[in-house]
Amino acid sequence: MNFNIRKMTDLHRLAIAYLISIVIFQMVFFLENPINVIKTVTTLFWLFIVPGIGITYLWKLNFTERFVLSVVLGSAVVVITTYYLGIFGVHVNISSLVVPAFFTLIGLLVIFRDKLISIVKQSPEKT
Repeated sequence: MNFNIRKMTDLHRLAIAYLISIVIFQMVFFLENPINVIKTVTTLFWLFIVPGIGITYLWKLNFTERFVLSVVLGSAVVVITTYYLGIFGVHVNISSLVVPAFFTLIGLLVIFRDKLISIVKQSPEKT
């Protein structure tokens, strides 16, 4: 099997970072059930890292810079948005699911914006 690290996409690197985080958390919390560790790491990635990854695609960064900035940016955006939604009366259980999904969707639109623009330009106009 030929493995070339240069052909890895950011999705592959994010998956590797996820698995490494699970291993590190399991080593730190060695008395804890592995399922609980996986749920904790998944929650941290869902709330703080995944929403920031797509938003940082607006800048030309390598993966390590993008990953570090996504932690900070994702945390700030999700926490501030959840806070203001709480002021407007949205319960935290709802906003903890909806806000990361919303910013992940925005991130996916940012990542695939060039493909979406080319699809729109190629579609024939109906008159």
